[in-house]
Amino acid sequence: MEEIHVKFLTRLLSKDLETYHHSLRVGNMAKTFADHLNFSDEQKQKLIIGCCLHDFGKILIPNEVLNKEGSLTSKEWEVIKLHSIYGNKVVGGGRRHRRRDYQCCAVSS
Repeated sequence: MEEIHVKFLTRLLSKDLETYHHSLRVGNMAKTFADHLNFSDEQKQKLIIGCCLHDFGKILIPNEVLNKEGSLTSKEWEVIKLHSIYGNKVVGGGRRHRRRDYQCCAVSS
């Protein structure tokens, strides 16, 4: 994992402990799957990092929405759904991902 990825995760940790732990659990599950599917080291690393950072955009969601107890209003739910767009802009530098960016996850039959 590169230093920038550690910084992203540290930022997520400082924003929301629950989301941080969730992201690490998802990354750990990805490692298990990648091992089982015999991914190369490079494929495995890309998958794990992507899974660990999948909710990174939540750092830009207001705390009162992110940590609200009880049901979200429809407006709050729309705000939560923006986290994937925010994450792509921050982690992905705002660039559109090409199909080859996801080839690390392809499994040959």
